[in-house]
Amino acid sequence: MDTVSDTWTFSFSKDELFAFVDEAGKQTWAGDGAAAPNPQRDNFEELIFERGDFFYRDSFVAGDAFSWGTELVSYLSKPVWNCLYGGGMIEPFGTMAAETFSFLKKALVINANGFQSMRGPRTYQDGEWSYSYDQSGDVSLFQGEETITYQGKTVFFYHTFGGAIL
Repeated sequence: MDTVSDTWTFSFSKDELFAFVDEAGKQTWAGDGAAAPNPQRDNFEELIFERGDFFYRDSFVAGDAFSWGTELVSYLSKPVWNCLYGGGMIEPFGTMAAETFSFLKKALVINANGFQSMRGPRTYQDGEWSYSYDQSGDVSLFQGEETITYQGKTVFFYHTFGGAIL
């Protein structure tokens, strides 16, 4: 996947944007961050995070087995980055959602050394649980697929795609 290095016109670098997105993700859902008091959309949950001139909003709707959402980063009140995501539990493992999400949060707060992961590390294992995330591209333009297995069986998946708003 090509990135958008040629057209990058922001006053911050891709590394600065990635560092903010990474921190925001670890401080919000994965880090049990507080919900926004007044979500912008009815029946959605929202988590927000701010640092300096950057602002992050994760807006999602979750059912019993699947969730869909969007992450949006603004800089000086202008949208500069977006990620869309969705997926969830695979039948017949829906009853394992609580355990799966607990394991997912552990994976998402791990630093993925060596690449700009928009989710978690490439792989992580804890007992009978295994996490993997395959991503092409970087913070400027990316797509990825996340999978969780338990005892060797796939119980959860997520798809992500997004990038800079140029």
